[in-house]
Amino acid sequence: MKKIRETEYVYAAARVHSVDGALMGRDKYIRLAAAPGDEAFSRMLGEFGYDVSNGVFPSLDKKTEGAYAFISDIAPDKKLFCILRYPYDCNDLKAAIKCEFVRGFDFAALYSSCGTLDEKQVSDAVRNRDFSAFPENMAKAAPEAIREYSETSDPQLIDLILDRACLADMLSVARGYKDDVISDYVKNRIDMMNILTALRVLRMGKDSKFFDFASSEGGYIDKKMLSEAVSQGEDELFAVTRKTAFGKGFSQEGFPSFSETERIFDRTFAEICEKYKHSVFGSASLLWYLCAVENEVKNIRIIIAGRASGQSAEKIIERIRESYV
Repeated sequence: MKKIRETEYVYAAARVHSVDGALMGRDKYIRLAAAPGDEAFSRMLGEFGYDVSNGVFPSLDKKTEGAYAFISDIAPDKKLFCILRYPYDCNDLKAAIKCEFVRGFDFAALYSSCGTLDEKQVSDAVRNRDFSAFPENMAKAAPEAIREYSETSDPQLIDLILDRACLADMLSVARGYKDDVISDYVKNRIDMMNILTALRVLRMGKDSKFFDFASSEGGYIDKKMLSEAVSQGEDELFAVTRKTAFGKGFSQEGFPSFSETERIFDRTFAEICEKYKHSVFGSASLLWYLCAVENEVKNIRIIIAGRASGQSAEKIIERIRESYV
């Protein structure tokens, strides 16, 4: 694959920085969390740049789609940034497989339009057992996920198998383009997911062999080291984690709840992505912008869920992820 010269991104970086002022900061999240009713929330979200004409939830996917369309329009190589859409393809594939086996799941309601494949392509792939439209590793992993679920009735195995394949596809493409920034992003994502997988494995009462099966290769952290930590227990895993980029967010000894650990890692990942913001060379600022928009949409979903469950605005704001602005 052609290696794009870093200077070819100067114009694109300038375009990104011309629109990043529209991203939401903490003050807007506070206003949304405290909005007096759903109508006020929707109106406020519209004021913040979301097209709520068809409802709040459709506006979130539309915002993400718009960000990817914008980057595709200005990027010197449009295909490189498609790999950031692979997790959406992966989630759509997981949903389609589960809908085939589990009653009560409606794929149309679960499908996200932010991936590279449309709803019909995904559902047809599962129905016909032809996954050639997906990236290589996901295409190979889908039959394995179906087989494992058929044998165990454990939907978690679908997630583990396909998430691992998705990360492998992202890393493969980044390496093919010889893009150090995208590779750094994917490697850090692999590290984050591997540590979370290790913690989940331990709290499920599984062993290191299950971690070896569920985790991904290619991160900065040696997978074998994590596997050995799993075999020794949660205290050792925490000790190993504290020595990595993802360990600095802990103020106490030992992992808190799984959901709180995820929030700590999200904040750390936001800090990692923040270093991409101010570069005018290479793909860095474009990657940062996509991360910032996705983070913003996730925060709005957290706010919506918190309001629906009756949480106070203060409690909701405690749960949102670090703003990228």
